[in-house]
Amino acid sequence: SPEERARRRHTEILERGGLAAYEDVLEKVRQRDEIDSNRAVAPLKPAPDAILLDSDKMSADEVFAQALALCKP
Repeated sequence: SPEERARRRHTEILERGGLAAYEDVLEKVRQRDEIDSNRAVAPLKPAPDAILLDSDKMSADEVFAQALALCKP
């Protein structure tokens, strides 16, 4: 979700010693999504047969395990 991506990005900025307001980071994520989804050439959209994996409440290792499980018969 945009909120989770903004939360992760905000945390990353703070851990690097930067300053940022979560609300500003969230707005930038939403703006970028809007631009990417509506561009004339190669808009950012999932393929019709894509499998969507909601990683909002998962660690990177959990996401990897879920993705790997989808690849195994």
